[in-house]
Amino acid sequence: MDVMSPSRAIVGFVLWTVLVATDEAISHDCGTSARPTTDGGAEGSTEVLAATKNNLGIMLQKDAERGIDPANNLQRAMTLFQEALVLLNDKQDSTMYAGVLTNLGITYRMLSEWGVESRANLEYSGSALQEAAAIHQRQGNSAGLATAMNGLGLTYRMLAEDEPDPVEHLKKSEHALRIAAELWRRLENERSRAGALNNLGITYQVMAQRDIDPEENLRRSIEVIRDAIRLRKQQQAWLSYGRAQNNLGTAHRMLAERGIQKPTNLESARAAFEEALRVFGELGRRSYEAGVKAELIKILQALVESGVSPDQHHARLKELGGS
Repeated sequence: MDVMSPSRAIVGFVLWTVLVATDEAISHDCGTSARPTTDGGAEGSTEVLAATKNNLGIMLQKDAERGIDPANNLQRAMTLFQEALVLLNDKQDSTMYAGVLTNLGITYRMLSEWGVESRANLEYSGSALQEAAAIHQRQGNSAGLATAMNGLGLTYRMLAEDEPDPVEHLKKSEHALRIAAELWRRLENERSRAGALNNLGITYQVMAQRDIDPEENLRRSIEVIRDAIRLRKQQQAWLSYGRAQNNLGTAHRMLAERGIQKPTNLESARAAFEEALRVFGELGRRSYEAGVKAELIKILQALVESGVSPDQHHARLKELGGS
């Protein structure tokens, strides 16, 4: 489809059709706040107003992530980011403009995740993030470029979801997330690097689901998610650690389902899901617990059926109410 320039998009074009997002494994990238330097003149006042709109948009973005009136708050955030870009119209090659454009691209994708004009908003997201990445690269802003590339990786993966031939967008997702992870490594920003690695691991799993080199991509998923887990443990970022353990369990389960070292991968999946369940329980994340518990029960049942320590695993099944 033909995509209008995201910075020229008409304010309020999105229909408010709300569906609940189903993929809690996605690690959202965060909006970037703006802090203009001003001498108090008219030009500086314009930048201050643009920064204020940008930062208000980020607050609404975060409210949406917490489940507070998501479609409405994302719509309002989108409008604020668009208005900020209009104010910065004569600074289109600036880091500040690119930062707002990145935030707009993230918002478009979040709207799509909530079922709001899904395909159109993904196209707008890709266009905005590509433009932002190009500006950050020209400006030599590695952190801004990494943020935009992480966002692109997520958008490309979502664009592939309903395509009969998803290879192109999934390869682009892999490429963008690898760049983001490497840039964060060079910047010694291990928290953001862990997020990019986790996202990359999910992209590899989607590749496997779509029958693109499944065994190799699942092994790649395990490798990068283990790196993310190690970093999250060092950071004591326990919610993200639990999510990554859940994603690790999924990768091992997918390998087992393909008959690849089935007992070993079932045991590895069990260990990862057990750890995720423990962490979510300690954090009081009941909604997360329920999903992981269901996965763990399936793995334990498969282990019993395969004759792997059946008494031990059957006992655990009884504890979980799965037998």
